[in-house]
Amino acid sequence: ATGMYKDSGAVFTITPSNYFVDDYKIEGVKTVSNKGRNGAGNLNFDIDIANGRVTTPDGETATWESQRNREWTIGESTTWLTDGIAGILDDTYSITGTANGVNRLGRNFDITITSPLIVALDCKWIKQGTFDLVPQDLDTRTVDYGTGSCDNDATVTIGSRTYNVEMW
Repeated sequence: ATGMYKDSGAVFTITPSNYFVDDYKIEGVKTVSNKGRNGAGNLNFDIDIANGRVTTPDGETATWESQRNREWTIGESTTWLTDGIAGILDDTYSITGTANGVNRLGRNFDITITSPLIVALDCKWIKQGTFDLVPQDLDTRTVDYGTGSCDNDATVTIGSRTYNVEMW
């Protein structure tokens, strides 16, 4: 780390070492760069993933790279010290950006966030936003998280068909 999280110009690099989640090995380098205040006056951070890799317990792998921006839209002025747990749980972020990679079956894919993903720390689910997942040689999948409610409902549209999805 090169500074505190809220310091403009601070950079944090996370490189997992022998890190597993439910027997899935996670690799890669995550870099978080504080870009200072944007035109709206909000702190924003570039979040880059390089050489991302997940290896399944069976030895299959998926790889990806991503370039996102996380804008701190609500809750910056409150902290654990000033407001206790409420000072953390009121934080909300708007996420934009892209990703690409290769799934465990060897199929290339691209992802573009087409409407900012809204993530609030007091909600388990993504509250709002859309992204397009474009698998090689297949139709685009558009995922829509809705209009801002904290619920586990989303839709996936493939061509002319839309499917309701209940996230878990």
